[in-house]
Amino acid sequence: MNNKLESEALLAQARLGAIVESSDDAIVAKTLDGIITSWNEAAAKIFGYSAQEAIGQHITLVIPDDRRSEEDLIIGKIRAGERVHHFETVRRHKSGAAIDLSVTVSPIRDPEGRIIGASKIARDISEQKRETVRRQALMRLTDEIRDVEDADEIAFVAARLLGETLKVSRAGYGVIDTLNETITIERDWNAPGIKSLAGVLHFRNYGSYIENLKQGETVIFADAETDPRTAGSAAALKAISAQSVVNMPVTERGRFVALLYLNHETAREWPEEELAFVREVAERTRTATERARVTAELRALNAQLEERVSAALAEQRILADILEATDAFVQVADMNLNWLAINRAGSEEFSRTFGVTPKVGDNIPTVLSHMPEQQAAVRALWGRALDGEAFTEVAEFGAPEREPRHYEMKFNPLYDERGRQIGAYQFVFDVTERIRDQVRLHEAEEQLRQAQKMEAVGHLTGGVAHDFNNMLAVVSGSLELLDRRTAVDDPRAKALISSALEASKRAGNLTRRLLAFSRQQPLKPEVTDPNRLVAGMSDLFRHSLGADVQLETVLAGGVWRIHVDQNQLESVLLNLAVNARDAMEGGGRLTIETQNAHLDKRYVARELGITPGQYVMIGVTDTGSGMAPDVLAKAFDPFFTTKEVGKGTGLGLSQVYGFIKQSGGHTKIYSEVGHGTSVKIYLPRYMGDAVDGGDADRLVDLPSNEGCELILVVDDEDLVRQFSATALTDLGYRVLEASNAQGALATLLDRPDVDLVFTDIVMPEMNGRKLVDLVREKRPDLPVIYTTGYTRNAVVHNGILDNDVELIGKPFTLEELALRVREVLDRAALKRR
Repeated sequence: MNNKLESEALLAQARLGAIVESSDDAIVAKTLDGIITSWNEAAAKIFGYSAQEAIGQHITLVIPDDRRSEEDLIIGKIRAGERVHHFETVRRHKSGAAIDLSVTVSPIRDPEGRIIGASKIARDISEQKRETVRRQALMRLTDEIRDVEDADEIAFVAARLLGETLKVSRAGYGVIDTLNETITIERDWNAPGIKSLAGVLHFRNYGSYIENLKQGETVIFADAETDPRTAGSAAALKAISAQSVVNMPVTERGRFVALLYLNHETAREWPEEELAFVREVAERTRTATERARVTAELRALNAQLEERVSAALAEQRILADILEATDAFVQVADMNLNWLAINRAGSEEFSRTFGVTPKVGDNIPTVLSHMPEQQAAVRALWGRALDGEAFTEVAEFGAPEREPRHYEMKFNPLYDERGRQIGAYQFVFDVTERIRDQVRLHEAEEQLRQAQKMEAVGHLTGGVAHDFNNMLAVVSGSLELLDRRTAVDDPRAKALISSALEASKRAGNLTRRLLAFSRQQPLKPEVTDPNRLVAGMSDLFRHSLGADVQLETVLAGGVWRIHVDQNQLESVLLNLAVNARDAMEGGGRLTIETQNAHLDKRYVARELGITPGQYVMIGVTDTGSGMAPDVLAKAFDPFFTTKEVGKGTGLGLSQVYGFIKQSGGHTKIYSEVGHGTSVKIYLPRYMGDAVDGGDADRLVDLPSNEGCELILVVDDEDLVRQFSATALTDLGYRVLEASNAQGALATLLDRPDVDLVFTDIVMPEMNGRKLVDLVREKRPDLPVIYTTGYTRNAVVHNGILDNDVELIGKPFTLEELALRVREVLDRAALKRR
């Protein structure tokens, strides 16, 4: 009994160790005195210290001096039996760099319940922090420059935020003279100890990259000493604290007029995330600067209008002197919303947006009378300005038959020389592309979060399936052995055993779905004709769908071949067909189609984790109830189902998602409530030569043996090993057992007459694949069959079973075991002849 408990404890410890080592988070154990006692692989990656370097050291090895008081507080809570949840702090990398972490610390207790140490789970949130800082900086930029009307001040605010956010030595804007190849800097932001570059600088004194800037190219170099454009002038650049540089041209009407620059005094990389942030700041600064310029022009206009309004109301060119050349859309209206003035750009944009060409003297609401909703929105905005409010608003406008656009509008009241309000004016910029970029960024972030969530749940379900398969192997196998030993004349016992076996089979199907979702199932891909596969399933589809559902197959000619596990693909298509049937209460039409598809770069840019290229599309479309957007967003989530309790596991579509991803493909769902759903799966085109697979379905009798062949069973799970040994004994084989790889090696040294090794893969200390590698150094021809409930990467790589591997997955039936053992032994005998 003690041995069994000890074995189970060791097994639990081994499982825990495997989880710790496979985690992406740093998992560290320490004594109450702060001495490190364990250090997983993720900790080595995050902190830079190997386990050999860290274990035995004090935890202050990775704690900055100014953070050491936190350790005392944490240990105090641990001694009191409390946990520390998701504590955000800063730790130190081996290189000295700071790391942002989210830390959870829990007490470690001995068997008597005494607290003897602490375990810490640390997640690196450095990039998340940096992204948060960049977003906050963009919001600060918007807030700080919203009401600034001086272009130089706007540029300095932007430079300061760039410098502080990216922690560089210098940031600023300068005016460019391309003829003389100089930059004039009025004011720049500098880190403490860094001198300003205010004044006039000649580009040629610092390298040849002015040629790139003239072409409108952004110039980036991480180290002036290694960049061929600056290597000869590196000393001059280092003298002005600019060993590393980003120079981003600013253009107006296609002309290179200014430069946004970032300098750092030492060599420094410029990640793409930082460059994207710089570009966004540059764009917002350009827009704000243009707004400030136009605002200044409008202020001058307002002064003129206040002096001339009584005599100039009838003049139609009141704005022509100042605003006809500007790209901003400018309009001026009186208190009755009659146009007093509108510039050329404003008139053209109004015509494009609303389909009506405005004229001075026209009434704005009357012109928009054919568009009541647009008319109400325009009246409301102008009404605020006519009430004396100065404000900025972003809104969408456009006629139904035209593409709507987003506009940033700044409204101001208009006064005469006596201070009476006589109207209002606005200036407007088209910001549609900026809004679309923000939407695309949000969608990409949502896709990334969804993919990370699916991956995390996949790791969990894979581990659950492993333990569940081990238990199922014992339960289902023992039931089969009991069935063989139960007399035929005991029908009640036979019926009970049959029911239990059926339940075990259904449980096995559930674990296979878990493994499919977690992308840990071993695949056996083969070259497949999609049309032949779909056509061959027609009878199965009709049988599964019933008489109320009309089946239609649309198979395109010349469809490319694919390299896929046929059994799994058939299961996916059947799964989708059954889901479609359940969505069509009262019947309907199910269409299964195939066609070639090319996913280009524009498409894959909108979808996370897809490679552009040639694919074969297999679509399953129904005329059922369809899915609402909130249901569609969760369709691939594991355990999510809209079916009644007991009628669905919620793993169907997540299994489809996992298998298609594991096969290098892509899945897309289109659905509309009341019209139906279409699920399209894309699998990569197979570019190799055709391979005709043999008929895998063979009807054979259960093989038997005369007791002359000896099989070594290796499994660290006692119950699984005992069942395997009993089953093989019932099949007529002689059997030896080993509970671990070391015991198996010792047995093979003593017993050279072993004919076959039947070994588990996932075992503590040494896995089954390493065991077999050692065995074959002495006995290269000894046949081996692996068994497992969770393959990981020992015999499966990129989801595909290795060529030289015989694998039987847990749980397996007695028939599967008998057939596979006999097949492998017979093949080995033929090789020896």
